[in-house]
Amino acid sequence: MNYAYYVNDDPLCGRGIRPIVRRTVRIEAAHPDLITPVSPTQRVGGVAATQFGTVLHSVPMLSLNNGFSDADVEAFDRRVAELLGVAAADSSRAS
Repeated sequence: MNYAYYVNDDPLCGRGIRPIVRRTVRIEAAHPDLITPVSPTQRVGGVAATQFGTVLHSVPMLSLNNGFSDADVEAFDRRVAELLGVAAADSSRAS
């Protein structure tokens, strides 16, 4: 599934992966001794596409941490806004 999702860019496979990854995150949080280097929580699932060039960012890129719902994205926005010292977006204005 990881190969199909990350390498073949098949978004339908991602729907099957997400619940498994969320369950793995919960289990590893409760039992850190079970975390291994091959866990999907410890690695990216595929190889970078060759058509994209390398970019050096002057500040670290932030991650959605597997945000799959509106609430996840809004929480990410709040964290970024807090880090930057600006107001978070008003989700009630979104269309």
